[in-house]
Amino acid sequence: MKTINATAEENNIKIVSFLEPHIELKNELTIKTYQFVIEGHYNDMIQLIYQLEQKSKFGEIINLHFEKKKNFRTGKPFLEARVLLKSFG
Repeated sequence: MKTINATAEENNIKIVSFLEPHIELKNELTIKTYQFVIEGHYNDMIQLIYQLEQKSKFGEIINLHFEKKKNFRTGKPFLEARVLLKSFG
């Protein structure tokens, strides 16, 4: 979580939600799947994903879903990404 927060802050990304990891045991191997939602500009979010998967070696992105939404209070659109990150340990 600390790595995601630091990288998100560098790239001007807002972390909307971060759920507890789903933990699975398979053949004495612990597999943790993290689900979180981020909000920001497309290129900034791609940079965060790249940092997580390639630079930090934290885990692999198994699903990435972008969705354009509208803030009805301000009338402005924004981009949101739902990320599933799998980590082995």
